[in-house]
Amino acid sequence: MFFDSHLHLESDSFDLDREAVIKRAFDGQICLMVNVGSDLETSLKSVELSKSYSGRIFAVVGFHPHEAKFFDSNSYKAIKDLTSLESVLAIGEIGLDYHYNYSPRDVQINCFKKQLLLARELGLPVVIHMREATKDTISILEEFNAESIGGVFHCFSGSVDTMKKVVSMNFFISFAGPITFLNSHKLRDVVKETPIERILVETDSPYLSPVPFRGKRNEPLNVREVVKAVSEIKKIELNDLKSILCTNLLNAFPKLKLFKNNCLFDCLS
Repeated sequence: MFFDSHLHLESDSFDLDREAVIKRAFDGQICLMVNVGSDLETSLKSVELSKSYSGRIFAVVGFHPHEAKFFDSNSYKAIKDLTSLESVLAIGEIGLDYHYNYSPRDVQINCFKKQLLLARELGLPVVIHMREATKDTISILEEFNAESIGGVFHCFSGSVDTMKKVVSMNFFISFAGPITFLNSHKLRDVVKETPIERILVETDSPYLSPVPFRGKRNEPLNVREVVKAVSEIKKIELNDLKSILCTNLLNAFPKLKLFKNNCLFDCLS
């Protein structure tokens, strides 16, 4: 069995065939998916998916740095209210993106800090987006004693040194399609150096399709290619790796342990 720890099924890229994409994933042994919000609208859609596919699709709710300019007291309350649902596993995806700067940097930082505070208050992990903002991201996490919060750095693209730093702060490292790219030597070195008990896998669908699907819309079924790449890089037999990854996902998102019949436990049996 496989899982996809980070995707965006609510994206309009799936409006014409969402149910078929989900069925294709389930038929291909993708037993569990974590759908991640980027703002209030997509967080609400993530929750609806988690209700429609109870125990198979879970939600993460929050404001992406791109959408930080729209984060206000009303959206804060709405996100907080959503976390009361059992299927909502974490706050995310939150963080900083200095590549596009769709929201001003000071606004991004303020939004990031408020959501970290919320996560700490609620005892939930966070899902971190970090692009060209390593120094500020790490500094803010240290300021907020993020080791007591924990969570996942999704679609990790940082250095070995950055990986070691965030792992020391109680975070998991999630890898996506880029580790399959021919020119991804540095990133594959990061995979090699990351402790196996801290690795997760994802697609970030509909983005970042792995080889051999580059240039096409990504979908959860393709997480199998990411798992195969990790297996090759870490030199771990595929079935053994699946079991390790299932354990890691349960540890990264403790609320999953409330769902005793979910497929992660089958993977471990």
